[in-house]
Amino acid sequence: MSARNARWGIALPDLVVAAAALAFLVIKYRLIPSLNVNWDEFQFLSRVHEFQRGDLRTAFQTFHVHLFGWLATVRDTEVDQVVAGRYMVYALRVASVILVFLLAARLTSRSAALVAVLGMLTFSYLLRHGESFRAD
Repeated sequence: MSARNARWGIALPDLVVAAAALAFLVIKYRLIPSLNVNWDEFQFLSRVHEFQRGDLRTAFQTFHVHLFGWLATVRDTEVDQVVAGRYMVYALRVASVILVFLLAARLTSRSAALVAVLGMLTFSYLLRHGESFRAD
């Protein structure tokens, strides 16, 4: 039996690595609402609210207020707004994963690009804080 799937032309190891990467993304998506909300996420959200009120006086680490300004229109609690922000950060992470794959696939083989994506997704800091709604 060949290591390549005759239907799609994908090597079995590539399929396994891609499935593992997809599993990480699905698991992180499911965990977003159940992670504890930390004070720094509330501080990040407070900058958005300050900008919406016109009270933002600092330019340090406030680029996000333009990207997340829509959070102020979420009519639920601040915790719900943080969770909504996390989902947006998750979407940005998925976009980053896709771009890393496309860039790595241009420079290396598809197998190496998939390993780069898996390495990015399983990096210990990103496993713990990858979808947190904060500056880092």
